[in-house]
Amino acid sequence: LSDWGAEFLRWIDSQVGSDPLWAVGYSQGGRLLLQAFQRNPARFEKLVLISTHPGLQTFEEKEARLKSDRSWAQAFRQDSWNELQLRWNSQAVFK
Repeated sequence: LSDWGAEFLRWIDSQVGSDPLWAVGYSQGGRLLLQAFQRNPARFEKLVLISTHPGLQTFEEKEARLKSDRSWAQAFRQDSWNELQLRWNSQAVFK
């Protein structure tokens, strides 16, 4: 993913030309757009980032996220859909 911003900008140039972009990014898409914006801010006229967090900074944050992701992955493999949906929707981020 470290080269995504540069590749995205090359793709945009080939598809839509060099006019400044209006772009919207949600969650991971917002982080990816931040990467492209960092490489070439002048390429963007408007940038809307929704539910975008710049990323985990510390080792402890990354370890906690990995533990959570593994737990959710296990739940997606084993839990009933109804139970999983209730647990997923009850997360603090959705309140």
